[in-house]
Amino acid sequence: MCEQSLEIKHPLVTVLMPVYNSPDVMRSINSVLEQDYGAIEFILISDHSPCFPGADICSYLEVHARENIQSWRILENSQNLGTVKTLNRGITESHGEIIFNLAGDDLFADKRVLSDWVRAFQETDAIVMTGIRENYDSKFSLCTGMTPNKREINWLRHLKPHELFEQIAVDNFLSGCSTARKRDFFDKYGLYDEQYRLIEDFPAALRFLRQGGQIVFFERKVIQYRGGGISSIGKIGADYERDLHLIYENEIIPYTKYPQRARNWLRRWEQDIAFDRRYFALEQKYGRSRALRIPLRVWYYMHHPRQALRKLLKR
Repeated sequence: MCEQSLEIKHPLVTVLMPVYNSPDVMRSINSVLEQDYGAIEFILISDHSPCFPGADICSYLEVHARENIQSWRILENSQNLGTVKTLNRGITESHGEIIFNLAGDDLFADKRVLSDWVRAFQETDAIVMTGIRENYDSKFSLCTGMTPNKREINWLRHLKPHELFEQIAVDNFLSGCSTARKRDFFDKYGLYDEQYRLIEDFPAALRFLRQGGQIVFFERKVIQYRGGGISSIGKIGADYERDLHLIYENEIIPYTKYPQRARNWLRRWEQDIAFDRRYFALEQKYGRSRALRIPLRVWYYMHHPRQALRKLLKR
């Protein structure tokens, strides 16, 4: 563990950064250091990443952290625990009044994100607030759209908690990286549920909405999200799939007014995952062949027409 602390002069917020084999973690760290908010606690946690450059990051922070980074710590899990337990460790060791998650693959949208976000919390009674995620490809070279979209923003603004629960039960557009919570949320509702390994935000949102909690929409771009992670097409593994099945079994089907609709959505999702695995295996085997590359892509877009539309519009 490496840490440094300075005297706190302003109300503190916490930025938690879970890291596991993050390809461009220094860029993510810089997006924290560039924030103009006056009192930030920065906690970076490596989930037992191979070859994690902890000493180099310590040296970098010692040189580049300005006074607004009131304290910073670099923690390393002794074994791979998964996203949920890693974030819970960070929350337990944090002191900020508001907790922001920034994955080691993502960036804050600009240097004023935290200042504006904290002000929005102060101007409302929100204990949970979600903003706009700007989606990019894995190389951060192409913006592929925004989450939530206009229809989903309208739902956030106007639906009652139980109505929003029914929407995200089959169309979850609430992103953990663009959602912040006050410490009061964890004091009242507890930490993230550790029966799940990788998915922390979805079950937390479902439980909060079931109990009548209000998720406030913050109309601002807050995160630049790098695609290609564990929830991306072609990257979903057994742990993620297990988590989602448990979420539907524990958090959705017993409570939704439309259990058959939820089961149907989960079945279609399973079919899509099975297709993606077949497709990416074939692409890896035959994708270098120019004669087969185009038929493979056509086959893919026939199965995923929404992806084809996004590709066409480059949104």
